[in-house]
Amino acid sequence: MRDIKALGKKLGHNHKLARALWGTGVYEARVLSSFIADPARLTPAQMDLMVQGLRQLGIARRAEFHATCVGQGRRVEQQAAGV
Repeated sequence: MRDIKALGKKLGHNHKLARALWGTGVYEARVLSSFIADPARLTPAQMDLMVQGLRQLGIARRAEFHATCVGQGRRVEQQAAGV
């Protein structure tokens, strides 16, 4: 997980790549996608989809998904954790 998080920091926000990685359905790709997605470009529907996908993979809490929910003013990881 540390390596994926470090790679996400190195890549920075890349929304197009994040969407492509998410679409693979691969565990590691989705984790990386959660780090590089551009929160300003995520719609509430996309945010919900990502939260559901992370929940299904059992990684919602570990992904440290720091994107802010569009129009909701709270972090996705809080929503995924049911807070």
